[in-house]
Amino acid sequence: RVFQDLGRKDAPGGDPPGLPRTPGSLRLLAWDEILSGVGNRVVIYQAPGSVASQKAIYETEMKREGWRPNPAFHRARADGKDLEEFLSMERDGFACDLAFRRDAVRGLVFTTALYRQAL
Repeated sequence: RVFQDLGRKDAPGGDPPGLPRTPGSLRLLAWDEILSGVGNRVVIYQAPGSVASQKAIYETEMKREGWRPNPAFHRARADGKDLEEFLSMERDGFACDLAFRRDAVRGLVFTTALYRQAL
């Protein structure tokens, strides 16, 4: 079994440094890995709400914590790429890329966060 039934408890592991948690969120999975000599932490959360509301919370709270939009991400968005379900922020030499997916059956949003050293 890949996922344990933890009820309403966070899965083992930690949250990326400086990454805010949205109200009512639950950490489903967290792992650390080294790829090409760069440390990465991947975390998956579930929370109630819509993709737009979850994305807005992350963007607002991350800016409050000193994160800034990743310029390459925003250039791609300006070029017309469909990035409404993604967010990419940078702070102090680190980047955090977030992807949001809605499960309409359960009324939950799943957020995957990849925290890594900025390239």
